[in-house]
Amino acid sequence: MGTLKAEEKRQEEEALERTRKFFETKSYTGIPVPSKKQENKDNFGQNTEDKLVEWEKNQVKELFVKYDTEKKGVSKEVLVEIMGKLMKDECIIGKVPNLLEEEVSTMYDTWEITDENKCTWHRFRDSLSTLLWKQ
Repeated sequence: MGTLKAEEKRQEEEALERTRKFFETKSYTGIPVPSKKQENKDNFGQNTEDKLVEWEKNQVKELFVKYDTEKKGVSKEVLVEIMGKLMKDECIIGKVPNLLEEEVSTMYDTWEITDENKCTWHRFRDSLSTLLWKQ
């Protein structure tokens, strides 16, 4: 009986040693840490690029979801309304689409959107990446 307990203890110690070695080899660089919190706050809204970053797209998603109550997509008319709100920076991302107001009303004409085939968030999000944005 004593050798059985000793064997279990040895196996347990070996498992702990394997776990320790496993975590020694892992690199956790790039993971947000509390010390980055202030840096992230300081950099908030400082993105000057002419494309949207994921955080900015998530801000736009909140607006899109307000219109997509059935989660089946939205019509062209609603897309134009959403773009109008983005032109006024109602999502408060510090950028607006680099478009003329006349372009907004016609930009979705080529999209095949019908009552059955509405524009989903994923398609709209992908289209945001194709636009140029300005501050």
